[in-house]
Amino acid sequence: CEKGESEASVAAGADSLIDKLFYLRRAQRFCPSEPKWYVELGNVYVALGRPEDAKTQYEDALQLKGDYAPAKKGLEGLEATETEVY
Repeated sequence: CEKGESEASVAAGADSLIDKLFYLRRAQRFCPSEPKWYVELGNVYVALGRPEDAKTQYEDALQLKGDYAPAKKGLEGLEATETEVY
């Protein structure tokens, strides 16, 4: 989806995580069936220290595409972090 790619491009060049979040949310709204925007949002949420929000995004990506490796990797990373904390 061209509009989503455009917004994601702006997000990639953004200086702050909040700006990245803003533009990736826009990309997701323009292209709600594209799992990569969910994963990218999940990654930003991880960087912001919001693992529950990240988990939701990764799971939503898997709802769209059940075998989407980046989403599986994101969830595995969250699970590994949870294991280290406890």
